[in-house]
Amino acid sequence: IEEGLYSFLSTASAMNALASRVYPVWLPQKVILPAATYRRMATDTSSYLDPVADGEPAMNSGTFEIVFWDEPKNYFAVKTIARACALALMRLNAPLGGMTFLDMEWAGEEDVADDEAHVTGLVGVREQFRITADET
Repeated sequence: IEEGLYSFLSTASAMNALASRVYPVWLPQKVILPAATYRRMATDTSSYLDPVADGEPAMNSGTFEIVFWDEPKNYFAVKTIARACALALMRLNAPLGGMTFLDMEWAGEEDVADDEAHVTGLVGVREQFRITADET
């Protein structure tokens, strides 16, 4: 799923403002802004199926977050980028990164108010999704 998210975030027209500045988990130092990070927050192991034993596709399901970062003066602009991403992901109906997304559920939006935001001096807008993908 992470490959598909990266593929989407780095190539989707809704993400033009990021210009492929998409990173797993942490922002690099001295990154050009705006930028985004993504990570798996949780894995739903109940959705894993053994394709050999069950005769079903192997599925992978989890909760993911994408955080859009920028300077505080650009808070409203980064919020607009985050919402455009959320809408584009929820409308996704094509294979991405070699994987077919079976279900894409938006799980919420919040402003980032944690140590990473405080230390970097940046503002972040977090979009959360529950995603199920076919891994066959």
